[in-house]
Amino acid sequence: RHLLCAMAGIGGVAASAATARMIAGPRAGLIAALALAVCGAWYGAMFNHTKDIPFAAAMMGATLFLVRIARRLPSPRLADVLAFGLMTGLALGVRSLGLLLLVYLWLAIVLYLPWPGNGTAWLRLAGSSLVRTFPAVALAWLIMILAWPWAFASPLNPIRGLLAFSEFHYAIRTAFAGHVYEMADVPRIYVPGYLAVRLPLITLAGAALAIYFLLFASRGRDVQQFRRDVVLVTLTVAFPLTCQVALHGPAFTGIRHFLFLLPSLAVLAGIGLSELLDALKARSRHLAYAGVALIVPCLVWEATTLVRLHPYENLSYNILVG
Repeated sequence: RHLLCAMAGIGGVAASAATARMIAGPRAGLIAALALAVCGAWYGAMFNHTKDIPFAAAMMGATLFLVRIARRLPSPRLADVLAFGLMTGLALGVRSLGLLLLVYLWLAIVLYLPWPGNGTAWLRLAGSSLVRTFPAVALAWLIMILAWPWAFASPLNPIRGLLAFSEFHYAIRTAFAGHVYEMADVPRIYVPGYLAVRLPLITLAGAALAIYFLLFASRGRDVQQFRRDVVLVTLTVAFPLTCQVALHGPAFTGIRHFLFLLPSLAVLAGIGLSELLDALKARSRHLAYAGVALIVPCLVWEATTLVRLHPYENLSYNILVG
């Protein structure tokens, strides 16, 4: 079981690398893979959290194929549609939170479809996109039922499961910022706060840079497509995090139930840091070398920390808290 979980974790790293590579090139893919691999919250968890890591890996795999689908709307390739359905079904078979992927699919349709000039024509394109992606939904539903038979008892049971998860409260205590809370009473900043102190600072900085280049991208590429891709990946982080904060959902054990955000954050970090190196190179090759000289030691430092902590890599925090 531990071995299968670790293999799923490696699959999550590969999916992150493939997504970043598709959006911003091979260097972005390499940085994304390294950023996730040296993140103790991921590396330490992927040998033990046999539910959360496979779910996170499936979510990232689905996101990869969702970007591929979105780029070809309203006529995506059937292979990408079926692959997205497979990954979505695997995610749903583990946690009902995989329903988020269906929300992301609709958001991708809204985000990527060209505006033909009038609302009626756009609605036709949206309808055509939904029809062409329906096989993914059907396949995902079938896989979910095979893994989670209770979902077959009623079409609404997966939604009931999601709502139940958002409201459950046990007598579990958890620590945050020097205080001990019942899980029902944690502050809204609990999950964002743990993300801020658990992720390597180089990953957080890279994700912030991706947002910057999303706003100010101007290089000789398909800027519109680049922006759409980055927005879609950003939404896979921002949407569930915003829902958790706004609805004050249950939270405990740090970011364990939000590990599925880490691969997308690694993708953003890979994109942001790669774009930074390109921007520095456009000004001066020496500046680009300086950028590499900053990024590489940061990643090596994180890897060294994991070696020092072995076999307790999951206890790593960044230097914001020591």
